[in-house]
Amino acid sequence: MRALHDHNERAAAAALAEQILRDDMVVALISDAGTPLVSDPGFVLVREALARHIAVTAVPGPAALIMALVLSGLPAERFVFEGFLPPRAGKRRERLSELAFEPRTLVFYEAPHRLEAMLADVAAACGDERRVAVARELTKRFEHVYRGTVREVRAEIGADPHGTRGEMVVVVEGGAARDASGEIDTLLRHALKYLSVRDAASLVAEISGQGRNAIYQRCLELSGSRPHT
Repeated sequence: MRALHDHNERAAAAALAEQILRDDMVVALISDAGTPLVSDPGFVLVREALARHIAVTAVPGPAALIMALVLSGLPAERFVFEGFLPPRAGKRRERLSELAFEPRTLVFYEAPHRLEAMLADVAAACGDERRVAVARELTKRFEHVYRGTVREVRAEIGADPHGTRGEMVVVVEGGAARDASGEIDTLLRHALKYLSVRDAASLVAEISGQGRNAIYQRCLELSGSRPHT
């Protein structure tokens, strides 16, 4: 058995693929925490094997993202899997602002020590009333799914001493497509006649209930301003 991880996969994959081809080996790529390649190592090895015309097949297995989506109570017909958000707050907020108007259900993995900060950023980008589900410790003894608005789920997790323990999957309801946000654009255009970009965004976010970060980005687009305005 050989271990593949983020620190050795690129260096080890080519040599392992060569050995598989040379020795006509049958090899199983497995994971102890879900499905290989899905926010887990394995992609480089599969790519190297395919490049050498080695036959590759897959056995359907557990993926926490699918189980969380099914249990979330949110639409599952169309969804986007984003894996882990950037660990740095600025990059994480930027990515969530980009996704705020994505109409499909969003699925993320998150580390327990970053969960509270991530949910706060979801609230800022998408609004406190966006529906979410946080699935903890799926398939394990202490499996639990928190469901509700961002505000409700943050409060429930905050009151639960075990709320930030274990592996986490966060499912976020899709937002209204930007093309359907004509009312917000109209409000922003009127507000920009009298207010700065920052003040206009704050006012419209409060009126509409949408996340301030997403409204601010849209305000920048409409005004043609740069982010420091």
